[in-house]
Amino acid sequence: GLFAGAIDIGQADARAPWGFQADHIIFSPPYACRAAPNAQARVGTLPHRIRALEAGGMGDRWRQFLDNQTAGASGAFRFFYGEHPAQIGAWRGERYWEAMTAIYTQARVALRPNGRMILVIKDHVRAGKRVCIADQTIDRCQVLGFGLVERHERRLPALSLWQRRRKERNELVIEHEDILVFGKEPG
Repeated sequence: GLFAGAIDIGQADARAPWGFQADHIIFSPPYACRAAPNAQARVGTLPHRIRALEAGGMGDRWRQFLDNQTAGASGAFRFFYGEHPAQIGAWRGERYWEAMTAIYTQARVALRPNGRMILVIKDHVRAGKRVCIADQTIDRCQVLGFGLVERHERRLPALSLWQRRRKERNELVIEHEDILVFGKEPG
């Protein structure tokens, strides 16, 4: 009952022509370079949960993890998008931005008149400095002919253990994400 109308979800190389038209497109672009070099997420302390991930096709990465555990390793793993060579989440710098430019270009072609592209984006910290992904995305999309219609800030409901520890040390922590709403027509 939340959505009125059809919603299509697909998996493909989003840099290539999409072959369809949409009234609205909503997505969260991948974080460059697997979120961050040291991003971690909880998987629980039970080794069978990791073995289930490995059995699900995650490859040698999980076998190495299980075979070389440290005292705290069974409770955390690095955020990981996958090994596919076209996985944009593993790319950095200009290579990442070239891929995202191609995706935004295809999104603009796919949008019907008066359509909206909605992006959920979070800035990140690299080498102790804020990397303003949202602002860079706005600039890139405007060059492609999108107009920024709305920008909302959503405070994250909870920080991870690692973010709380960084905050306790007075290190920079990003505590919100941006919701960017673009129109196909500038302005």
